[in-house]
Amino acid sequence: MISKGKKNKKSSRWEIISPIFLVLLIILGIAFLVVSNLRISQRRQELISQIAKLEEEIKAQEKQNAELQAGVSQVLDQNYLEQEAREKLGLKKPGEEVVLVQQVETEETKTEQKKEETKNPWNPKNWWDWIKNKLRD
Repeated sequence: MISKGKKNKKSSRWEIISPIFLVLLIILGIAFLVVSNLRISQRRQELISQIAKLEEEIKAQEKQNAELQAGVSQVLDQNYLEQEAREKLGLKKPGEEVVLVQQVETEETKTEQKKEETKNPWNPKNWWDWIKNKLRD
């Protein structure tokens, strides 16, 4: 009879521990699913934002493509080719005269050019002037 009581104590312990173990296992499973769901939702939001950015890029590329197509059709136009030949190459049709207009340099344009030269630190003239001034001193 004594041995029968010991078996009952062991079996009663397992009867108490097994439901607790089962509940803990279920809680861990639920926690795992919740964490997985959060990660998936974060990844989904990242992908949605990437899709939005890519759609904007597609629209910009389509707009640029349309502009380039318009440019190609313009270049293939005979009037455009004639205009470019006249302006850039100085060509003319028979019976036409070419007139060149030169810009006269005024004191204002000269002073503007000098200001631009002095603003550029990599201008060799600025370096040469600096060296001359240092040698004089």
